[in-house]
Amino acid sequence: MTGLPLRLRAVSLLLVLLCAAGPLHADDAATKTGVVVPISGPRYSAHIASVNAAGDTTFDVKSSTRTLPLAELVRWGALADPLPPANPLRGAQAILVDGSLVVADVIRSSPGSVDKILIDSATFGERKLPLDRVVAILFQPPLDAQQRDRLTSKLLKRGARSDRMLLENGDELSGAVLLLTEAGVQFETAGQQITVAWPRVTALAFDPSLASEKRNAARTLLGFADGSRLMSASFTLEGDQVEVKLAEGSVWQGPAESLVCVQPLSGPVKYLSDMESEGYKHLPFLSVAWPYHKDSNVTGTQLRAAGHPYAKGIGMHSAARLTYRLDKAYKSFEADLALDDVVRGGGSAVYSVYVDDRLAYKSEVIRGGDPPAAIQVDTTGGKRLSLMIEFADRGDVLDHANWLDARLYAVDPSPRE
Repeated sequence: MTGLPLRLRAVSLLLVLLCAAGPLHADDAATKTGVVVPISGPRYSAHIASVNAAGDTTFDVKSSTRTLPLAELVRWGALADPLPPANPLRGAQAILVDGSLVVADVIRSSPGSVDKILIDSATFGERKLPLDRVVAILFQPPLDAQQRDRLTSKLLKRGARSDRMLLENGDELSGAVLLLTEAGVQFETAGQQITVAWPRVTALAFDPSLASEKRNAARTLLGFADGSRLMSASFTLEGDQVEVKLAEGSVWQGPAESLVCVQPLSGPVKYLSDMESEGYKHLPFLSVAWPYHKDSNVTGTQLRAAGHPYAKGIGMHSAARLTYRLDKAYKSFEADLALDDVVRGGGSAVYSVYVDDRLAYKSEVIRGGDPPAAIQVDTTGGKRLSLMIEFADRGDVLDHANWLDARLYAVDPSPRE
């Protein structure tokens, strides 16, 4: 893909409106309070106070403090939606190759270079993003969360080695981005060069063969109040600033009050979505067959429950059974159970967990709109773990069942007080 230094869009009026409006969230002062889910012990609500370079995380709990190493934390807080209906004045969404998502106004190509673009983020300020780190940019994210999730899934599908441009009328063009101007996108397709005005451009997906990804064994997902998400190799939170280092070496800084979620993705927690299943069987109520999905709901889009996105989990549909061989001695299986928000209050299902051939857990009927229900199942001595979803009230209608943050524990560390 090639380009020239120039502005992408006339965004000055929007920027003025955003600056005049002040913080994007009226409750920013409270965004550092969330639920702590430790590996060992009960959950509790706490204010995140600091995280040092060693990963020791200090929480303010009422009149006391608790320090918990990141290795003993499942999650603190919850991811924010990048575009909640209450705050429609948001910028574009840049999706990075490591899974990070940055909410920002895309301003222009970097002066003097065709390999970088400059974005202006309310959380992280101005950033230069190498194009080989960018997977796609949504210029007009749909307000509806489900439509936005479907669009994002479409952008992330890797097909031909070319750039793609998605238009507001639903058309899609394949080819190469030649120029990004104030007027629109100059695009080469089928041997012809065309210019498409910005109001018609919904999103751009860049040639996946150009992407460059560097992975780090230690990964922690950080969520921010504006909906941005960074996949960090390491981070610290001191005073009023959070500093994040990505796997490729760049360092990002933002206000500490904007941090709303911390979820380590490496360490003693073993997520089922990172394992290969031993077997899966779905029994349709009529004739529609549903596969299961890793880290997405059964439709293949973002896991969501109670208005929050989830990064990890399993999506299934009644009636189905999913089995894993336990490759080591695991102490317990845990997850939060909820029907996906996509059902909009519909659906009903019963969740069951089997350890070998023994029924270890069976839920009451869980219905669409119910808050996520946390479960813990003893797996001591087990060789296989099976997750089952059964019909409840109305056959399999809208039974989009999520096992949120479905995980196994091989150890039982004691949290530091």
